[in-house]
This record gives sequence, structure tokens and C-alpha cells, in this order.
Amino acid sequence: MPSKKTGGFIPNPLFSKAVIRSRYRDLFYQCTSFKESWNVSEPIKHDFDGSILYAITVCAMHDIARYKIYHLQDPALEKLDAIKRAAFYTKWITRLHPFYAVRRGTIVKKYDDHDKIFFANESFALSFALNQLRADDRVKVNYRISPELWAALLYDMKYRVLSEDAYIETYQMIFDDSLGQRPTLQ
Repeated sequence: MPSKKTGGFIPNPLFSKAVIRSRYRDLFYQCTSFKESWNVSEPIKHDFDGSILYAITVCAMHDIARYKIYHLQDPALEKLDAIKRAAFYTKWITRLHPFYAVRRGTIVKKYDDHDKIFFANESFALSFALNQLRADDRVKVNYRISPELWAALLYDMKYRVLSEDAYIETYQMIFDDSLGQRPTLQ
């Protein structure tokens, strides 16, 4: 139970505030880069809420710490793989929605419910996850997923209730496919 001394905040058992702030800066940088590229092509511009982004970082780091404590031999020294990190961040990005539409005078006369503008948070979550997977030393190529798979994943992230286990399995299949270990997902 959180104490009054911590202001209701439950301290992370493995990661210091400095480490969490460092992860937040990394996520903030990726979010800023995504926003800039997103806003070039979309009629409705988007921005993100930095405080929500910080909450995402804290929640994901708590999940990572919990996973390490319960599943790794030496949680303080062993790193979690990119697949699981991607899954935990995806879970919190799609739950807390850091991106929002900036509507200053923008009127869209025609759109359908599958327009890309409705999937900013899911697109960022998937982009972030794929960047995590690509950063793994075992990945030798800059792999891409098909547009059909991208659309299916965005749809599932938006309209289905997915757990971190579902994201772990999905990202494991994508990762294995990038290494040529499973039949193509296209």
C-alpha cells in the first residue's frame, strides 16, 4: 500500500527515479519524432501529453520490474528482451493514449472510421514496438511488416482488449519472422 510519505506513488522495486526519467526522455524523443512525421501527412494534426507519456513510462517500468522479479534468476542484473519491453510499452500506450487531435479550426468534411487519423496512438505504439525489436543485435535486416498486417494490428489494438501476453506473442512472431525462423506473416 502506498504511504503518505511517497505521495501515493509506489516506488519501483528495481528502477530508480533517474532510470525512469531516462526511459521517459527516450520515449519522449521517439514520440516527438513520430508526431513530426505523422503531422506531415495528416489533415488533422496531433500532439501528445507529456504527463501521460511519463505515466506510460512509470507503468511500463513497473510491469518490467514485476516480470523480472517473477521470471528471471537475477532480476537486478538481467535485461528483459526487446519483445517484452515492446509489449509492456504497447499495453500502456494503447491504454493511456498520449496522442490527441489538435482541432484548431480544422474541419474534415469526409472521413470514414478506418481513416488513419483515428489510429495515432496505436500507430505510435506499433512504431515504438518495431523500433524496439529492430534494436535487438540478432536482427540483421531492417524488416518491415506488410500493410495488411499493419492494418490488422492497428485494428486489434484499437478495438480489442489485448493483454501484454497477446502483445508478447505477436511481437515474438514478428521477431522470429524477421530472423527467418517462421513462415512469412504476409
